[in-house]
Amino acid sequence: ETLPMSISQAAIVGNLPVASNAGGIPDMLNSGIQGVMFTAGDPADCARRLVEVMRLSPADVADVRRRNRVHAEGAYRGS
Repeated sequence: ETLPMSISQAAIVGNLPVASNAGGIPDMLNSGIQGVMFTAGDPADCARRLVEVMRLSPADVADVRRRNRVHAEGAYRGS
C-alpha cells in the first residue's frame, strides 16, 4: 500500500509503529516522533530500529502513544 491503513490504525489506538521508508509512509510517520522508520530493503537497519524501540523507557513509550492518539484524532477523523 502507498498509504497503509496499519499506520493510521496504529496511531488511532496509540501504538508506536515501526515501518519502512517506502511509498507514502514517510508522509504518514514522522520518524522519532510518531514512530520509527527504517530503510526499505535493509534488514540490518530494521533490526537496529527495533532495538531502539525495545530500549525506550516506559515514559518515552507513553509519550509517543499519547502524541499518536492526539495526532490521529485530528488527522484521521471522519467528516
